[in-house]
Amino acid sequence: MPTTHHTTGLRSRQMRARHLFLAAALLGVLWAVPSASAQSVSAQAVYQQAEEALAENRFADAAVDYERLVAHSPHLPELHAKLGWIYYQMGSFENGATALGRALEIKPGMPTAEALLAICQSELGQFQQSVPVLERLVRNPPDPSLARMLGLELQRGYLGLKRYRDAAATALELSGRYPDDPEILYYTGRLYGDFSFLTMQKLSKLEQDSVWARLAAAEAYETREKYDLAVVEYRKVLELEPGRAGIHFRIGRILRYDMQPRRPLAEAVAEFERELRLDASNASAAYELGEALRVMGEPGRARGYFEQAIEYYPDYEEPRIGLARVLLRSEQPREAIQHLEKAIAVNKSNEVPYYLMSQAYRELGDEEKSQEALRRFQALRAGK
Repeated sequence: MPTTHHTTGLRSRQMRARHLFLAAALLGVLWAVPSASAQSVSAQAVYQQAEEALAENRFADAAVDYERLVAHSPHLPELHAKLGWIYYQMGSFENGATALGRALEIKPGMPTAEALLAICQSELGQFQQSVPVLERLVRNPPDPSLARMLGLELQRGYLGLKRYRDAAATALELSGRYPDDPEILYYTGRLYGDFSFLTMQKLSKLEQDSVWARLAAAEAYETREKYDLAVVEYRKVLELEPGRAGIHFRIGRILRYDMQPRRPLAEAVAEFERELRLDASNASAAYELGEALRVMGEPGRARGYFEQAIEYYPDYEEPRIGLARVLLRSEQPREAIQHLEKAIAVNKSNEVPYYLMSQAYRELGDEEKSQEALRRFQALRAGK
């Protein structure tokens, strides 16, 4: 099933550096030793040295110093927690989990230490231990800055436990909460991409000659731009189920736009016609057929298919543009303008209707409106 590893995204120094302030603000480490003894003075110096190392992102040096501080005062849970956090920053999750676990043994209920321990356990693949804690903390994170990472680790844990529905639900929730976060989008896309690939792979193994297996193979070939093989598989679908709607349309679209060398346009026309005999409401097939016929110099037939597409899908701008072209050719500029206005209402950023409208107004002798439409066309063409 889908991978349970997060590559370097969660482990990157960049991501860990976002949480540097956790050391003081969240773990609550307040190191103060009595000044009466030489040993205390020595420990204070080590602490200051460790903090200087942290300020300079020298985590390895800070870890050595905090190990000395823990040995000096093993009863202070904050020291263990700080050491665990440092190891977490270094990506040394096993050492981090050990230190954080010790902190919680001494002082249970330290929420941020608990969160970091769960994250370390998740990175180590210890999902049985980490997921229950992550589930609880995601609902009520100890700090808002941790919510995102906790969610990602929970998704990872669900995948590790093969709880795929929960992983998918978590991915959707994270995508909704962070809609423009590239990392969230990456992991959500990869999760569903893995599901799609493995589902289709399983389908092909279960029943290779079924309609569904052939359809999956055809779509896979089309996605990979192996159009000749896609057409072969689509035709096998029709052999198994001649009345299946949508397949002739897909073949026609490949024949018209994607096959190299280009096939005769008449082959695509025949496929679109077959599609409409199966499903007259397929507005896309009607438009493609109308446009193909228009290009072939059959405006009369093309008009009927453009009108058919508009009948079933009034807000479909392309057949209205195609119909306007036919009407202009038939010297019906007023009717053409009506359809061009409706096309513009659907999509004001499309430059083509303005160009055609300029021609229509010129035929009507309205030079002012013709120039106005032409200026709008030129502005859109220039990206203004």
